[in-house]
Amino acid sequence: MALRDPQIIRLLGGVEYDRTYSVSLEAVLQLECYKELSVLATELRKVDPGDKILFFRDLLDENFTGEHLHKLFATLRDIIANLADNVMGALYAPLSYVGRSAGDFPLHSDLYIPRHLWNVFERVPRDGSGSPIFLPTSTFRELLDQCHVPSNAKTLLLNCLDDEAATDRFQSFYDLLYVEQSDWSDRLTGAMQARQIPLRLDYGQAYLLNDRKWLHGRLAPSGGVTTKRVHRLVFAPNQSL
Repeated sequence: MALRDPQIIRLLGGVEYDRTYSVSLEAVLQLECYKELSVLATELRKVDPGDKILFFRDLLDENFTGEHLHKLFATLRDIIANLADNVMGALYAPLSYVGRSAGDFPLHSDLYIPRHLWNVFERVPRDGSGSPIFLPTSTFRELLDQCHVPSNAKTLLLNCLDDEAATDRFQSFYDLLYVEQSDWSDRLTGAMQARQIPLRLDYGQAYLLNDRKWLHGRLAPSGGVTTKRVHRLVFAPNQSL
């Protein structure tokens, strides 16, 4: 059977950051290639980047386009969530901040409940703008001390990265770091920018990382950000959430 186009669904009744693309597990289970896709999903959940970043190239071409990847990621999302026996065990999350006015996105952690993040780039500027940026959280921890972040704020930030949780924590982390005005956040932001690692990634290139081990973001892209800039699959490894 042919898969329908992926649809955006809400997994937790509409709470923030519960959106994902899906083709429905019922449809996936009827696919002739379901067994092969299930093996792929199982093997993907065994991948452990540790404190490294895994990079990929040539994932897209004229024979396997962004539309094909769109359906594959939605299918893998449904299978992995079923394997994890948790509706939030995987998300193929649509981008939240898009449009011609979308600029830079400072270093952050997505902090979805699943911690492995696979970003495949499709529609990126040809002029090299909009490069992804990275910072190891080990460096971030050092900067918390070097920038004299108050102990209460430091504890809140590290709890977001360290504690297991049943809810998304992106907003708590981001607001404390960038939205709430404080002298220490200005110092810390400047120090993070000085240490961040920009890396240009083009069409069909990708990275996979542990979202608790790396902060990531992007420099401002020319022309803004489209919904097809990047395909983002977030998933839980084999061990329980």
